[in-house]
Amino acid sequence: MSYATIRAAIKSELEDVVGITGGLGIVQTFEPHVARIEDVKTFFTGINSNLVNGWTISRESVTTLQGSDGFRFSRTHSIIVRGRFVLQTDGSTEETFQDLIELVLDKFDGNQIIWVKQPEENSQGPQVDIQETELLGSILVHLCEIRFEVEEFKEVT
Repeated sequence: MSYATIRAAIKSELEDVVGITGGLGIVQTFEPHVARIEDVKTFFTGINSNLVNGWTISRESVTTLQGSDGFRFSRTHSIIVRGRFVLQTDGSTEETFQDLIELVLDKFDGNQIIWVKQPEENSQGPQVDIQETELLGSILVHLCEIRFEVEEFKEVT
């Protein structure tokens, strides 16, 4: 499994989350850097919604370990999924975004499709590292960062 395959699988899993699926949200396999309102709409607004509900996938780092036989390698990819969701100043979107984060976390807890690294007892699985507001172009949004690790195994012949 390559990083491209891992990235595509993560995108597919995110697109299946209620609240993102059906064009209510959009998933990018890269981190767009935007300043213009047109770009915010392109990269962070679902096709069936006028509201910002964008999710991005990035790889922060990779660690490779060689097996004792010299032909097996394992790679651990540190993944960051960032979610951005329209913010209403009356607080009405806070609970909606929190619920959406919970659904995304549920999707990656012990996920066997993309081989999310299985935590040992009392170790850390997918976690929310950052939860704050962000100015995206000229739109104030909720922002979260969800981090987890994906294991990839390779054999060299």
